[in-house]
Amino acid sequence: MTGAFASIDFKGGGHALPIRQVVGLDPSHSVNLSDKQYTVVEAIVIGEALASNTVLTSLDLSQNDLGDEGVVALTGMLQQNTALTVLGLSSTGIRSSGAVVLAASL
Repeated sequence: MTGAFASIDFKGGGHALPIRQVVGLDPSHSVNLSDKQYTVVEAIVIGEALASNTVLTSLDLSQNDLGDEGVVALTGMLQQNTALTVLGLSSTGIRSSGAVVLAASL
């Protein structure tokens, strides 16, 4: 993938999303995306990108305003991605309805 984006900056949170790591083009076993001011928009992109990542085993999305919609966006990835074993979601605004959807996808 020559010339592909190294990161995507949504400007909303002010922190670029390291897309090459998330997709798996720059293989990493752990990615810390905590406290980046990410929202549901970034969660959708992360969910789509991680679906085929076979290297990443730990992802920390703690302290981002993902809410229930963001968790729902991640659930599709969780059903396809078998490598990810640790997903940090503390302080992300998930309510009981989002937690139920998350639990059902595991």
